[in-house]
Amino acid sequence: MTIEDRLEKMERELGRLKRRSRWLLGAILLVVGSLFVPEVFDTRAIRAQAQAAGTANEIRANKILLVDKMGDKRITLAVNEDGPYLAILDEKGNERVALTIDKNGPDMSMWDEKGNGRVSLSIDERGPHMSLFDENGIPRVGLAAFKNGPYLSLIDANDKTRAWLGIEKDTSLLLLKDKNEITRLSLAAFNDGSRMGLIDEKGLVRAWFAVLKDGSRLVLDGEKGEPRAWLAVVKEGPRLVLADENGKVIWSALK
Repeated sequence: MTIEDRLEKMERELGRLKRRSRWLLGAILLVVGSLFVPEVFDTRAIRAQAQAAGTANEIRANKILLVDKMGDKRITLAVNEDGPYLAILDEKGNERVALTIDKNGPDMSMWDEKGNGRVSLSIDERGPHMSLFDENGIPRVGLAAFKNGPYLSLIDANDKTRAWLGIEKDTSLLLLKDKNEITRLSLAAFNDGSRMGLIDEKGLVRAWFAVLKDGSRLVLDGEKGEPRAWLAVVKEGPRLVLADENGKVIWSALK
């Protein structure tokens, strides 16, 4: 079987993937058209290797380059020390999509027309995670599905996390942060109820609202984190408590 016959067979086999990957079909057509870069892909060497190995239906190479009709490199397929590597280039020769697999797992990256990384998708021992970057290379969105649960993080232009949404075991949690990454508002929903906390610039909870199995509560804290006033509606009835700056109760009422 000649190299042309083997390439024709490869085209038929990979043609079934057309609906899943149109660019792959185009790559095979380029192969059939003999547009490999000569110094990288020597058909005579491959034929000799295939005959020696007795594998006439295989093509073996460490690196393959696919070029367009102008001879410009558009797809690189290689295997290096870290693992396999697939890169897709634009008409200017810039890498726009890359797919790799190393000891940590698979990774896919995408770049814009200026060469800035904009998308990173990886899978490692923690689970799958994705990052979206702005034009300055700062990650602005993070999405992951780890063993402890999924999360979504939103990041500002100064690389500070401003919002975080996650699920851990039986708790759903939303955190809103200021420009210094200090949580200023927290919302939580769990099996026994829900809670909202208001936090100052020092990270101290100044007020929190909770709805629990035994009732609902509103608590106001002082500058040192000590409770100064709280209102509760529980099984025993509504209750209002006031405290001094040291957290000592100075007045309370229970209906």
